[in-house]
Amino acid sequence: MSGARGGMETPASWKVLMVLGNQTPFRRLMIAIRAEGHEIVSITDQFQGVTLVDDVQPDIILLDAEVPESWRTCSRIRVMVNIPIILIGLKAPQNAWERAVGEGADAYLSVFTGPREAIATAGAILRRYRKTFR
Repeated sequence: MSGARGGMETPASWKVLMVLGNQTPFRRLMIAIRAEGHEIVSITDQFQGVTLVDDVQPDIILLDAEVPESWRTCSRIRVMVNIPIILIGLKAPQNAWERAVGEGADAYLSVFTGPREAIATAGAILRRYRKTFR
């Protein structure tokens, strides 16, 4: 299927597992994800985020980088499954991207990244995973 943006191959619908400490900063992103036709399973408990991966079977995981435990959650999930993981934080310290990748994430984004850019980034990562791990 050809995507609406640039004719690139995109999956029709994603299941997104969002493990957030506080949903408020992520509302715009959540609205945009749903508007694109994707399903969101949102939880606030980091431990539950790890245990739900098998049950939810997400296509992609978004973690709230402002929750200190999320970095460890990222590492735990990465050991369990090969699913794209993006850490999203309120701040973008200089070493955030490097640390995120070191913990097993595929990317680090600021919550202030526009929702369309965040969704495009997630889509690009998903396309690479689906092409590589088919």
